[in-house]
Amino acid sequence: MMELESRGFNVLDLNFDHVIYLYRKNKIDQAVSFAKALKTGQWVSGVKGNGEAKTVAHYEISEALSNILKMQDVYEEKYKSVVCDEYCYEDFSDQKILKYFSVSLA
Repeated sequence: MMELESRGFNVLDLNFDHVIYLYRKNKIDQAVSFAKALKTGQWVSGVKGNGEAKTVAHYEISEALSNILKMQDVYEEKYKSVVCDEYCYEDFSDQKILKYFSVSLA
């Protein structure tokens, strides 16, 4: 989101009806995942990345964590007021959340 803003794009101009904030409690795990995705180009499982090794150096994790914390600050300052619901990634399998999105486990 910060990159979009740096290019003069405001996501709020899209006038979404409902804005949801998904976050992770474990910022270290998030930083490792973020660093791997940045390095490999693989943002979701099942999608082939660029072939780079998934091993990340400590400095890459540190940079990713720094970016995550900056993005969290931007969220708190600019976007929290328009968010309707917040969900934790680690709790995403909770039945209540799945029901909200009309997802069936059957």
